[in-house]
Amino acid sequence: MKLSIGMMVKNEEKNLERCLESLKPLLNAVSSELIIVDTGSMDQTVEIARKYTDKIYFHPWENDYSKMRNITVQYAQGDWFMFVDADEELVDHKPIVQFLTTKASKNINAAAIKINNIYHFNEPSKIGTGVVTRLFRKTAEFGFRGVIHEEPIFNPPLAVIDTVLLHYGYPADDPELKKRKFKLYEPILLQAIEKDPENIGLLFYLSNTIATFKNHKDALEPAIRAYETAKRKNLDPVEYFYVYGTLAILYNDNGEYKKTVEIAQEGLEYREWAIDLWFCLAKAQGMLKKYQEAIASYQKFLYYAENYEQYLGKDPRILANSISKTEEVYYDLGVMYKEMNQKADALEVLEKIESIELVEKAVPHQIALYLSLEKYKGIKGFYNKIKAFAKRDLEKSFCLALESLLLSENDDRRKEAAELFQNEDTEYGLLNRIRLWDQENVNQLLDEISKLPLNELGFYFGDVFYFIMKRKISLHSINLEIQEQELELFFRYLNEKYPDFAVLCDTYLQSQDKDSTLEEQRVHKILRRIMLQTEHLDQEKYDQVLDRYIKDGIGYIRRIYRLEIFEDDKPYLLADKEEIFFYYLDKARFVETTDRAQYVRYLKKALLEYPDMKKGIEVLLNRLTKKMDDQAKPSVSAEMQEYAQIVKANLKQFIQNGMFKEAREIIQGYEEIIPNDPEITELKNSIAAMNI
Repeated sequence: MKLSIGMMVKNEEKNLERCLESLKPLLNAVSSELIIVDTGSMDQTVEIARKYTDKIYFHPWENDYSKMRNITVQYAQGDWFMFVDADEELVDHKPIVQFLTTKASKNINAAAIKINNIYHFNEPSKIGTGVVTRLFRKTAEFGFRGVIHEEPIFNPPLAVIDTVLLHYGYPADDPELKKRKFKLYEPILLQAIEKDPENIGLLFYLSNTIATFKNHKDALEPAIRAYETAKRKNLDPVEYFYVYGTLAILYNDNGEYKKTVEIAQEGLEYREWAIDLWFCLAKAQGMLKKYQEAIASYQKFLYYAENYEQYLGKDPRILANSISKTEEVYYDLGVMYKEMNQKADALEVLEKIESIELVEKAVPHQIALYLSLEKYKGIKGFYNKIKAFAKRDLEKSFCLALESLLLSENDDRRKEAAELFQNEDTEYGLLNRIRLWDQENVNQLLDEISKLPLNELGFYFGDVFYFIMKRKISLHSINLEIQEQELELFFRYLNEKYPDFAVLCDTYLQSQDKDSTLEEQRVHKILRRIMLQTEHLDQEKYDQVLDRYIKDGIGYIRRIYRLEIFEDDKPYLLADKEEIFFYYLDKARFVETTDRAQYVRYLKKALLEYPDMKKGIEVLLNRLTKKMDDQAKPSVSAEMQEYAQIVKANLKQFIQNGMFKEAREIIQGYEEIIPNDPEITELKNSIAAMNI
C-alpha cells in the first residue's frame, strides 16, 4: 500500500465532510487507506466518517496530541503516512499523486505542503500562509512529539509539494469556536510548561494560542519569555526563528513600536525573506513617523511577497501571515507618500487597491489627491470603480468625502466636479444637475426634487434648498419628511458654503411667511435660528429676526403639543432644549406687563435650557430695562420740574431782599440734585455781579 492518511477527530461534524470530500480524489488515485481515530465525539462525526472508511478506531483523549497522532501511525499500513486535520481541505491532489508515483519521492523522507490559514469564513482571501510537513516515509524513526502542535520526527531530506491545504481552524469571526479552542488548548500547554518551564516551543505555542483565541495583550508575556529563554541559552536564532515573527506582531499590536523595530531588524539579519518581519517593521516605522524608512521596508515586503514561491519551503519555520496584506501595504504607502507631499507616488499606489474594505479607507485620500493634482477625470474613474462594487453605502462614502473636500475649493472647481456627475442616473447626478441648472423653467426639475428622500441623503443635498430658496419657490416642492437635526445639517452646510446665505434666508422668509404649513414653519424656525447664530446681522435686523424666531418657535410647539403641557406646566414632555426654551418664552410673554420679576425669571430659565440663545435673551432683558427706564422718566421729570420752579421762585425773592447768603446755600443744595441748570447759572452770575 502506497499511502495511509491518518486523522484524529472529536466533534467535527461541522468540518469533517468538507475535509473528506477533498481527500477522496487522492485516496482513489493511489493505493491507500483512510484511518480515523475518534477521541470521544458526541455529535455526528463518526456517522460522517463511516461514509468514507471502515477503519475507525476509538481512544479516550489524554491531553496529548502527539500520543494520539502516534496511535494513528500505529494503525497505518502504507509506505507513506500523511496526516490531515478535520478543519482542513486539500485543494489539489494531483501534485501529491505525482510525487508518490514518480522518481520525485526517491531518496526523500518527508514532504511539506503549503497551508493557507483562513481567518474569516466570509473573506477567504484574508489568509496567512506557510508550509507544513505532512507527508512522511514510514520509517522506524518516524513519529510525533509535543503535547500540542505536535512536532514530527523524521530524517531529511525534505521536499516541497506544489499543492495547498486550506485551514479553517483560526476563524476571527467565530467567537464560539475561538472560545472552545482556547479552553481546549490552554490547560494542556500550561500543564506542560509547568513541567518544562524553559521549553521555547511550548511558550511560543502558548503565546500563539492566546493571541489567536483570546487577545494580543496577554499573549505578549509568553512570547517574550520564549525569546529571552532562547537568548539566555545561547541557542542558534535560526532554530527558534518562529518566535521573531510572533513577537514582532505582538509588540506592534501592543503599541511598542520601538521594540518591534529592534526585534524585526534582528530577525531579518538571519532570514531576510521573512516577509512578516518586513511588514511589522514597516508598520512600526510608519507609526513612529519614520516614513522614508517605512517605505523602504514596505518595498522589501512587496519584493519578497511577489517572489514568495521562490522562498517557499526554504525554511518551514518561517510563516507568511502577511502574504495577503499587499493591498494594506499599498494603502499605507499611499498615506505616507501623501504625508510627504509625494502626491503622484501616493496616487499610483492607491490606484492599485481593489478590495472593497481598503478602497473605502482610501476614498478621502484618493479624492484629495485627484483634486490637488487637478485630475478630475480620475475622480470620475474612481467613482466608476466604486460603482462596480454595487454597494450603496460605499457610493455615499465617496460622495460624502468629495463634498467635504469641495467645501474648501473655489467655485470653478466645484463646477468642474458637478459637470463630472451631472449625467449620472442617481440622486447625486440629480443634485449636480440642480447645481448647474441655468434655465428659467424649473418645472422639469421640481417633479424630480419632490421625489428625493432627503432624510436619507448627505448634508450636501442642502443645495436643493438653496435652489428652491434662490428662486423663491414654496417648500411644498420638497419632501419635508426629514428629522430636524438633518434639516439643520443642510442649512449649516449652506451657511458655510455661501457667504450670502443669511441675506438669502431673510429675503426668502419675507416672501414665504404667510399661511405656512407646520412643516414649513419648522423650516422657517431653523433658518432664523441659524441666521441669529451668524455674525452677519446688524442689531436692527437681529431684533427683527429674533422676534420672528420666537413667534415661529412658540407657534410651532403650540401646534404640535397638547394644551395640557402648557396649562399643567409639563415642559419635560417636550422633545428638546430648544422647545423648552420656547415654552418658557411663551410663559414669559403672558406676564411681561403684569409681573416683570416673573418675566425675568422665565427668561433666565429659558437661557438655562438653551444657552445658544444668550444674545437673544440679553436683547429681551435690555428691552425690559429700557421700557422700565422710559416709564420712570416722565414721573421723575414732573416732580423735578415742580421742585425747580419752587426753588427758583424762592431764590429770586431772596436776591431781591438782599439775602445772598441764604440764596447761595439754596443754590448749593439745588445743584446736588439738578446740576447744570442754565437758569441757576444765570442767578449765580447775578449774585456775583453785585459783588456780594
